[in-house]
Parts: sequence; structure tokens; C-alpha cells
Amino acid sequence: MNYFLVYSVFTAISLPLISMIMGKRYRTNLTEHAKMVIAMFCGTSSSLLLGVSLAAIYYEHLFHAMVIGLGAGLFLGGLQGSSLGLLPTFEGATSGFMGGMMGVMLGAMLPLDKTYLLVQLFIIFALCSLMVFGIFVNLQADKSKVNGRWFIKPLFISILIVGYILAGNYLSLSPINETPVQSHHHKH
Repeated sequence: MNYFLVYSVFTAISLPLISMIMGKRYRTNLTEHAKMVIAMFCGTSSSLLLGVSLAAIYYEHLFHAMVIGLGAGLFLGGLQGSSLGLLPTFEGATSGFMGGMMGVMLGAMLPLDKTYLLVQLFIIFALCSLMVFGIFVNLQADKSKVNGRWFIKPLFISILIVGYILAGNYLSLSPINETPVQSHHHKH
């Protein structure tokens, strides 16, 4: 296991917390349908990331990865929808359950080096899922308030996501449990 997998699990666990904060902030500006779509999209994306990461961590014990992926996906998906209402909580929980299972299955089918690439892609997918809040809020907003500087916020968010991925890429180069090679050359 290396730092990159810890980084990806941390990302998958922290995204529901960010989603809850955003849900509390934008709850009044969203329709019920938009809340359900957000809970489903965010729940699936973060649990897919978690499932693939667990398959890479527990590559010799896939049953454990599956059980953890199912339980954590159910919990994290429900957590993401909890700030939006009861129906989005159920949508998020079932989507998280499904994503946790599918993530482990997908991670188990690939060789370990390809799994890291898939984890990077799912990190991008999971981080971009938070942009769905802005999309649905802007659909409900008054269109007369839109000005020419609308592109600055998505551009800034995209730069942050690329920086986050590059930091994770840097961490993927250094394993956690690496033991130093000891030299047997002694001076007498």
C-alpha cells in the first residue's frame, strides 16, 4: 500500500462531508428532483472511488473489500443526501451501496497498475460531482444576473482539481511500508 491509496480513501471519505455542507447551504435553492439527482451522482462517484481504492488495498482479500465497500458506500451515500432531505438520503444510500460494490468489482478485474489509473480518473469524477450543486442552483437562478465573468469560478475549480490530482500523483511515487535497504559494507 502506498500514500496514494490513503489519499484516495481520504478523498472518498471527505467528499460526503463537503457535500453535506454544500447541501445545507443550497437546499432552499434546489427542487426535489435536483436534490435526488445530486445525492445519486455524489453518492455513486465517491463510493466508486472508495470501492476501487479498497480493491487495490485488499487485493488478496476481496471479500473484505466488498463488505467494507458496501457498508461504507451505503453510509457515505446516505450521508451525502442527508442534508437535502429524506428522499435524497435514500437515493444517496442506494447509489452509494451500488457504487461501493461496483467499484470493488471493477478494481478486482484490473491489474494493480491499471487500478491506480482508474483511481485517478474516479478522483476527478468524484471531485467534479460537487460541481453539480452549482449547475442546479444556476438553473433555478434568475438568468438576468449572469455576467461575462461566469467562467472564472469553473476555471478556478478546475485548476484546484488538477492541483489536487498532481499532489496525489506525487504521493503515488512513495510507498508507506517501504523498508530501507541496509548496507553490509563495514569498515574494519
